Parts: sequence; C-alpha cells; structure tokens
Amino acid sequence: MDINELKDIIKLGVGMVVATRDAQMKPEICEGAGINISSDARKMTIYLIQKRATRILANIKDNGAIAVSISRPPTYAAAQIKGQVTDVRPVTSEDLHQAKEWATAFQREIQLIGVTREAAMGLRLIPDVAIEVDIKNIFIQTPGSKAGQSMEST
Repeated sequence: MDINELKDIIKLGVGMVVATRDAQMKPEICEGAGINISSDARKMTIYLIQKRATRILANIKDNGAIAVSISRPPTYAAAQIKGQVTDVRPVTSEDLHQAKEWATAFQREIQLIGVTREAAMGLRLIPDVAIEVDIKNIFIQTPGSKAGQSMEST
C-alpha cells in the first residue's frame, strides 16, 4: 500500500477508530464520524461526536497524541495513522459535507459485506467537532507480510 492507495481506500469508505492516551498511558478509543486526508498526506481532519469523545478530547488537551485506525471492510485493507493534534474546533458546513461523503461511502462498503441498507443507514453519525492533525507516521495494518511496517519503508 502506498499513499495514493490509502487515499483511494479512504474515499471508498472505511471504518475508523480514534485512539488517544492519558498521562498514565491508559488508552481511550471512540468511533470516528469521518476523515479527510490532505493531498500530500501530511495533514488530516477527523470528525467526532463530542458527547461520545469526552475522554478523547481530554487526552488531546493533555498531550495531543492521536492514532486513527482505518479499514476497508470488504478487503481488510487497513492502516494506522499517528500524529499530533494541532487544532480542535467546531465543525463547519464544509466539514459536515466531508463527513457526509465519508458516511455515504462507508455505508456502501458495509452493504458489500451483508449489512442491510436499513442497518447501514442507521450508522450515520453527525459530528460536531473537527480535529486537525499533523501526520507523523502511517503504518500498514492490512493482514500479510507488510503488516506493521511503516508506509515509507514499503
């Protein structure tokens, strides 16, 4: 997997889990409600629902470290993106548009693996917070011989 494949996978629709840690290294996770990666893959914006991400946001305020794991359900293509948060802000209308595109793509993908349309539509998440991140590392997580390797070293 290279950066272009990663961007294509994100556009096709990915499941995502956002992870942070507190000062005692205790992890916290929540589901993401959308992701947008910059064309040069140096920055990303992730979208969350604030009431579901209270501890995530507290950890970000404390140390700014974040990891986002994404995977494409029909193929198991997966990556982990690690970075440093540079901003936490309310979503804009453009952010909501990006999050809706992500949700629509993800709903299509999970229908390919047998989730009914009705159930998929029930997964639509409407975010209210945007997290801006400087990407530090991207690791391949797709099962196989390259799993765990940095995307740069493949």
